[in-house]
Amino acid sequence: MGIFIAYMIKSGFCLLLFYLLYKWQLAKETFFRLNRIMLLGFWILAFLLPAIPLVNWGNTDLPAGLDVNRPEILNSLTNISISAETNTDHQAFIWTWLICTGYIVGVVLIASKQLVSWTRLYLLIRRGRRIENGPFHLILIEGNQPPFSWMHYIVLSEKDYRENPTEILTHEMAHIRHHHSWDLLLADIGILLQWFNPAAWLLKQEMQSVHEYEADDAVLAAQAVHELIQVQNLLRRKGLHRLLAITEGRVRNPDMVGEVHRHQAVVKPRFWHLIVREAVAEEHRLCHILQIIVVIVLLQ
Repeated sequence: MGIFIAYMIKSGFCLLLFYLLYKWQLAKETFFRLNRIMLLGFWILAFLLPAIPLVNWGNTDLPAGLDVNRPEILNSLTNISISAETNTDHQAFIWTWLICTGYIVGVVLIASKQLVSWTRLYLLIRRGRRIENGPFHLILIEGNQPPFSWMHYIVLSEKDYRENPTEILTHEMAHIRHHHSWDLLLADIGILLQWFNPAAWLLKQEMQSVHEYEADDAVLAAQAVHELIQVQNLLRRKGLHRLLAITEGRVRNPDMVGEVHRHQAVVKPRFWHLIVREAVAEEHRLCHILQIIVVIVLLQ
């Protein structure tokens, strides 16, 4: 058990270092897919690296000319070993027992908390009104229920479903398409083993933030496409030559000019945000990845 505790401490140190590295290099980046991949990689590497025996502790050979087979040397080494073991074994046993007991108690408490959360989720899904909608199941709840998704279930209130279902469903369907629930499940397992490490809890929060940004991007893209379709319909309805006349200043119909400009003002900033974000992320992405690889190599 002492070996396992030492392994958990090393793994926790790796998690802390990876969290600081993420906040330093990637937290402000808007290429959310890369951020998600790196966070998942950090969880996996934090548990793999301590298990790889790559550290060379130097030469452990005895000095030249020392014959350990001589009786006086053997007796001396035996007496020193017995004395050291007598003084330290009892204390080492107590400390090991206390640390192991505290760790196991923490694991049991966190596991119990997660089990209670999953049980409540199961009961909530069971008592809601189910609507089958293609690859996912829509669960409608009476009262004030914040919308969320888990695996292939989307849970929201009856009121939200009646008043504003489009954006909510687009947002939650993005979570399902990107399989965000599996990321959180991996993070929960990591927290179960690293409950004493603040970096484990903070990494899960960062992962949840990345998930929300990814889902918001899906909503933004859907709205931009919807606005683009409206502009295309406007072109078909009014005629392309009239729109060109507007841009050249030859048409003075305020209703039509206002309609076209309104659609342009909505569509352009959204597409501009997506294009600029991808261009900036592409410029810095390789640099960040190389820096992270250097840190991981140094850990080994």
